[in-house]
Amino acid sequence: MRRTERRRSKFIQETNVIKNLTCKDFHQAIGSV
Repeated sequence: MRRTERRRSKFIQETNVIKNLTCKDFHQAIGSV
């Protein structure tokens, strides 16, 4: 149970990183336009 919990938190961390990257790229795209 503990192992799955850790894996889930890691997955959430990765999705957050991806969200931040896409957000940044999105803002950069708007800025360049």
